Amino acid sequence: MDIVIRLPRPYDKQKEILKDNTRFKVLCLGRRSGKTTLLAIHIILSMFKNKRVCLITPEYGLGEKLFLDILNYIPEEAFKSKNKSKLNCQLLTGGTLNVFSGEALHRVRGYEFDELCIDEAAWINDLESEWNLSLRPLLLKTRGNAIFTSTPRGKNFFYSLFQKGINGEDGFKSWSFSTHMNPHIPKDELELLISTMPEANYRQEILAIPSENVANPFGTDAITKGTLIDLSD
Repeated sequence: MDIVIRLPRPYDKQKEILKDNTRFKVLCLGRRSGKTTLLAIHIILSMFKNKRVCLITPEYGLGEKLFLDILNYIPEEAFKSKNKSKLNCQLLTGGTLNVFSGEALHRVRGYEFDELCIDEAAWINDLESEWNLSLRPLLLKTRGNAIFTSTPRGKNFFYSLFQKGINGEDGFKSWSFSTHMNPHIPKDELELLISTMPEANYRQEILAIPSENVANPFGTDAITKGTLIDLSD
């Protein structure tokens, strides 16, 4: 049986990330830059490659929304099972998706996954401890991959992971680009929003520059509105 899925068309930077085979990807992106859409595409493609995927979000409601969005992209005949209350599903191909809240990550213990997707990672409480004790072990037996996406929240542990990718450490690779890069955002609406934002909020929420970003290798004066910040090389 042929199953046709129609996914959102990724723009160039999204395509670059989706095609990259680095084991641990860290995406520090501006608000409404398309990071959640990119993550949904990544999850669906992984499931159709028979992979067991785990999605982590900071709180239940965010995970539920993304789970339902993913279900809407996949035709009904592709599912072997799905449970909207427990936020899990399985495809006929064997691929699975399980969604967990960052509020109760102890529930992931005992599982193993091929792909770990952490959305809005900067906003997960005690991410460092959870990564080391709860999440990284999920990939141990499978030698699985992980992708972290988030708008920055200061220079917390997510920022440390981002720095690993900049330095090419431990199989990490990082990308950073602003909301301006999303071709689907109405430019006039974005400029109107920016005009009402304090500069510090603009830099972090739109340009994806962590607050107090003294470690920025470009220098803060070199970053202007509309500039693409690509730290992947």
